[in-house]
Amino acid sequence: MAGWWRILAEHEQRYGRCPVCGTRARCWVRAGALSDLIAHDLYHLGPPSPFESSNASSP
Repeated sequence: MAGWWRILAEHEQRYGRCPVCGTRARCWVRAGALSDLIAHDLYHLGPPSPFESSNASSP
C-alpha cells in the first residue's frame, strides 16, 4: 500500500508533465497506482503516516 502512495507522489504532474515519465498527458503508472488503491478500497484511508511506515519494516 505504501508503494502505491509513493508512486502517486513521485508521478504527480508538475508544470503539465510527469517528472518521472515525462509524459504531458495522463501518466499511466500513476493512473495504475490510483486504480489499485481504489479497487482495494484503500484510497479513502489516505497515505500512511511516517510512523506507521517505519514500523512496517520492523521485525
